[in-house]
Amino acid sequence: MVLVVTAFASTETAVEAMKLGAYDYVTKPFKLDEIKLTIANALERKRLQDENRELRTQLRRERGFESFVGQEPANGRAPRGHPARPPTASRP
Repeated sequence: MVLVVTAFASTETAVEAMKLGAYDYVTKPFKLDEIKLTIANALERKRLQDENRELRTQLRRERGFESFVGQEPANGRAPRGHPARPPTASRP
């Protein structure tokens, strides 16, 4: 995450920095509390992005295609709450 701090501020450089992915653009002189808050917000945003990415990955693993493919129990009967498969020519 990038935080641009400059004494030579212009609208053009601020817009360009943000387009290139800067989290924020702070001009000098700045107040220490302002920069601390900006950094805290940037770190929180990064933490939330990482957590979101991890949760999405976990959800894909748990609810991905593999979870739709079931396995019939060894006794050949459908689990409770699931209708039994009709007999076929290969299975009486």
